[in-house]
Formats: sequence, structure tokens, C-alpha cells
Amino acid sequence: MRNQSIQEMTSRINNSTAWIIILLILAQLVPMNRINPPAPERLPAPDQVKSVLKKNCYDCHSNETRWHRSAFIAPLSWFVVYQIERGRNALNVSVPEKTSGNCMKGSLSRIRDFLLEKSQARHACIPGYPDGTLSASNRRLLIDWIESKGKNITP
Repeated sequence: MRNQSIQEMTSRINNSTAWIIILLILAQLVPMNRINPPAPERLPAPDQVKSVLKKNCYDCHSNETRWHRSAFIAPLSWFVVYQIERGRNALNVSVPEKTSGNCMKGSLSRIRDFLLEKSQARHACIPGYPDGTLSASNRRLLIDWIESKGKNITP
């Protein structure tokens, strides 16, 4: 009788494992939007600023995302694509309409506030991507650049 219950439990575990594996395989078939739309205009910034932004920010805040392996393995890919979409919606330096005129000033003001905050707590941590942590010198470089863009950016 004890042997029978062990066999039933083993059978249930095997069935559950098989179903989980099948579901994980099927999850790979869910289409994800991992497209980088054309980036017709670049952010008007000095090369040193662009370099810092590209290294630390572009994967989530531009149309120049480098899709790491974690973006191709479901269900993790669902989280990665969602977070990158959120990042692009919050600030996308590749979209000219959102990075020109008053919108540009608003975006720069938000970036400045974020940099001055020095907290990455509300920033997404996405497996396989840079964590957005900047060195003090890179942080200062970006803040100085933003402040040089004009006096219309409020503290």
C-alpha cells in the first residue's frame, strides 16, 4: 500500500513536470515586439555625452536597443520587452518629436532630476542589461550638459 502511494506521487510529479516543460516550450512561441523602429534623428549632444548615454541608457530609452539573450527566453522575455517598452514610453531619445523644443527641455529636466536624485531604486533592473548606475564623473558630465542646454530647465 505504501509502495502504491509512492508510485502515485512519483507519477503525479512526472506528469506535472512534463506539463511544465510543454508550457515552457509553448511560451517560446508567443510573439514579442523586439523591433527597433528607425531612429531618424540623433540626440544633439557632444560625443562624450552620447557615449555615456549609449553605454548606460540607450538599451531602454532609444530605438537602438541591443536585444540581449534574456529578451528571447520566455517567460523572462515578456518582462524584458515590457520594461523596455516602459523605458521608451518614459523617455525615447530616438524620437524627434519627443526630443525637440519644449518636449526636449521637459525630457532633459526629467533626466537632470533623476541624475541629481542619485537613486536607482525606481529604475528597472533588467537581466542582461546595464543597471544604469553612473560613475560620479559621468553623472556630473550629463548634468553639466543638460544645464548648458539653457536656463529654461528648472531645478
